Amino acid sequence: MRSASLVTVAIAVAVSATPAPAEFRQVRSERDYMERVAGRTVVTAGAALRIGRDWTFAGTLSDGTPVTGAWTWSGPWYCFNMVKDGDRSRTFCHEIWVDGSRMIVVPDRGRGTPVRATLR
Repeated sequence: MRSASLVTVAIAVAVSATPAPAEFRQVRSERDYMERVAGRTVVTAGAALRIGRDWTFAGTLSDGTPVTGAWTWSGPWYCFNMVKDGDRSRTFCHEIWVDGSRMIVVPDRGRGTPVRATLR
């Protein structure tokens, strides 16, 4: 009986690791990102970032701190670095899922905790 419980837990963990509901499509290329996200503003938890078609972004974090940065595409990931308070960050890469004006960002190359956002 104990092994059946472990299998159930393993299945539940595997299912919960799926980052997005079926109606979301993963953005897998720079071209797809340019068509579906660039030129729009990503809004989540009080933060708002305008994603430029010129591989830049600018906006404010949830604490009101202004940020700017540059983005690129690497394999299946949206990668970026930002400048906050004059300091440039390391490069971060995220998995991106989009359904119209809804977006799910999965940090750490798709291994982090998914964050829901709105595209405006």
